[in-house]
Amino acid sequence: MILWSLKAQKIYSVFKKHQARKIRIIVRRPTLESNDFASKTWVKIMFFLVAFIFCIHYVTNSSLNYKPLKKGAIMNSLELVEAAGNGDTQQITSLLTTGADVNSKDDHGRSALMKAAKYGHKGVVELLIQLGADIHARDNRGTNAVYWAAEKAHNGVVELLIRHGADVDAIDDRGWSALDHARATQNKTLTAILEKAASLPRVM
Repeated sequence: MILWSLKAQKIYSVFKKHQARKIRIIVRRPTLESNDFASKTWVKIMFFLVAFIFCIHYVTNSSLNYKPLKKGAIMNSLELVEAAGNGDTQQITSLLTTGADVNSKDDHGRSALMKAAKYGHKGVVELLIQLGADIHARDNRGTNAVYWAAEKAHNGVVELLIRHGADVDAIDDRGWSALDHARATQNKTLTAILEKAASLPRVM
């Protein structure tokens, strides 16, 4: 609204100066053919008046010419992340069908894939990957899906993510990787899985 007011005032100021100039021309014009001259001048004034109205219309529409994310779209995105954490495949499918983004994130920057990995929902992880979920996405603390799966000792999910090219060497904001966490918690099985993956070329 403030943007519209400033633009409208500027347009009106320019128009007013131009109109005043036209009026001075009429006053100073010789009386000879004054009627014809005045007629042409008023035609021009009317033209500028129409142009002024058009500019007002343009400014009004252009200032509102944006498409904010609809409330429904935001809710769908948050619900998708929640559904992934709950392992609700039916709800996930429904939300994606109605336009939810498969890479939606919550306020912590955690995607649906991260939530599914964190809570060990292997089937949901597979589904989201097949639907285009970004396996390399990070949350607000720099953690990716494979780290979340490793932190919660979901070995099957870790192996699934590795098969799809997850970066087991990726470190978070603290400088920790999934392998570091497995070693720190002395999870021998998980450590072996991650060490094997770390020694192999990563599939992109």
